[in-house]
Amino acid sequence: MIDNDDNSIDVTGESILGFDINTSKKRYKKRVKIGEGGQATVYKVFDTHVNMNKAMKFIHSQFSANKEFVKKYKSEVQITSQLNYQNIVKIYEADIEDDQLFIVMDYIDGTKLSEKKKLPHSIVALIGSRVTDALNYAHNAKISLDEHTHIRGVIHGDIKPDNLMINQDGEVMILDFGLAKAKTFINDKSSGKIFGTFAYAPPEQFDNEKTDERSDIYSLGVTLYRLLTGESGFDHETEISIIKKKMKNYSDIIDKEKIDPEFFKIIAKATAQNREFRYDSALDMKKDLDKFIETRFETRNASPKNLLGAYFNFHVEPQVKKIELPDPIPVNEIKKESEPEDEPVIPPDKPKPAPKKEKSEPQYVPPSSGKFSRYFKYIIILLILGALVFAGLKYGKNIFNRTFKISHHQLSLIS
Repeated sequence: MIDNDDNSIDVTGESILGFDINTSKKRYKKRVKIGEGGQATVYKVFDTHVNMNKAMKFIHSQFSANKEFVKKYKSEVQITSQLNYQNIVKIYEADIEDDQLFIVMDYIDGTKLSEKKKLPHSIVALIGSRVTDALNYAHNAKISLDEHTHIRGVIHGDIKPDNLMINQDGEVMILDFGLAKAKTFINDKSSGKIFGTFAYAPPEQFDNEKTDERSDIYSLGVTLYRLLTGESGFDHETEISIIKKKMKNYSDIIDKEKIDPEFFKIIAKATAQNREFRYDSALDMKKDLDKFIETRFETRNASPKNLLGAYFNFHVEPQVKKIELPDPIPVNEIKKESEPEDEPVIPPDKPKPAPKKEKSEPQYVPPSSGKFSRYFKYIIILLILGALVFAGLKYGKNIFNRTFKISHHQLSLIS
């Protein structure tokens, strides 16, 4: 959709931020400024070739004038533009013209997590699970540097609330992979610069050591604590004092009484000062976050994006209403309130099965338990025996009579 507000600006052929929009950028019509930082200014633009909104980041002139910076930035954009994942903002184009560097990416309509403070444990755990899912993909992605050269794995390098958004569909989106570095790249120690944000950067970056996927895990751990409590543990600190604190375990700096004990264990492991004691991979951290969700909270069989969309009041599927997830409530207590005792819980998308019809079969009726029924079989037996005796006697009498008559006749003949 094209914005038709009065403050929109079509910059085709005009000079913005000290550079000319020339032929190669005429396809992008500038609409409105949506953000500005120390490195760049971001605008929402309309891509006339595909008729959709995109975001265009213009790097400030003092950085664009640095050839080393431009070379590094373009190489990193070349790498990250190959990432295709639902939770990673897609990068389309990056180039430099008229001594100005620009980058074009997906426009995300939603809420930055830097604008939110003190979110429920359930929401933060869901966010963490989605971020670790995306990081696991990026850390293992196969990237082509040229036709014959391939590398595996890209790290973000600057995970923080300002680089995380919830879009209108309830999906967590990771922004600004422009600072990401391939794991096989060797960091330039000669520059003495620290990439990323001081409060969220892992200790190894301050020592100019090579970063890896565990560096992103550290930054995510600090981010999750910030989302839970509204503070990072390094607020209002100077750069020197932050560096000193980074030499300690993050769990020794933060207030563990402010968060759930099990969630504290996850953050403590993710942010260990020695990366050898952190999670080995984003997938390992995701497993613990998912376990925390399953054992502590009732998700009502809804998908994470529907739960997040409902919480942030964005678009969700019709059957999911806006909810306030508990923070925290044991599962056994939730089941007592939400599940009926006498009938099983049936998912809403499945019709309730009709009761089965039982076939009518003749039922056996046992005889009564009176005295007559108790001796009935004995009486029948006696009657049968009596009849047999009676028949035997009658038959024996006939035989006797016939024998007697024959004997009497014989006697008469003899005499």
